[in-house]
Amino acid sequence: MLNQKPVNKLSAQTQSSRPTSEVEARQYRNLVDEWNKVVSEIRTIKGFSRFLLPPLFTDLQEASCEGLVIVLIASRFSCDAIIVLHKQSPVHIHLNTTLNTLTMLTNQFRKEIFNLKEEQPTFTRNDQQERSSHSETTEKLSAVLAETLEAPHLHPKREISNGMIKVLRSLWATVASPVVVELEKANIERVEQI
Repeated sequence: MLNQKPVNKLSAQTQSSRPTSEVEARQYRNLVDEWNKVVSEIRTIKGFSRFLLPPLFTDLQEASCEGLVIVLIASRFSCDAIIVLHKQSPVHIHLNTTLNTLTMLTNQFRKEIFNLKEEQPTFTRNDQQERSSHSETTEKLSAVLAETLEAPHLHPKREISNGMIKVLRSLWATVASPVVVELEKANIERVEQI
């Protein structure tokens, strides 16, 4: 027994996991190669040359002839907005906020939207048959939301809307208002479309 070499369990485990890691790495590289081939193939189809690529600035500029194009950029280093104008230089706006704040507002907004969905009126079969169109329902829901947002003191069952109001006010103060101020400074028309 003393003549036998000690069994090194650790090296045996490392050796057995090494092939597994190599196999997984090879499978991953194969998947990446396959993904790249599929994306390349899609980009050969007419109208899909920019598939999964960011839009070109010239495309954004052309799109701005139909209405304002505002690009929001948020990173851990800076939060900015760029107003893309048709046949003009873009306007840069530094937003006085952080990525963490915007992430928190985004999550809160999603939560409030989900809660609003829970409060939507339910329709019986007869109600559904009587409704003339989807737009009529949308108008009713929009009216409920507008009424909720305009009410000075919300009904206790509408507490969720208080959270929505806070989120929308924060988004207005940190994102939308600075953009509107720059649009007004630049005397840009169609500000009401924002």
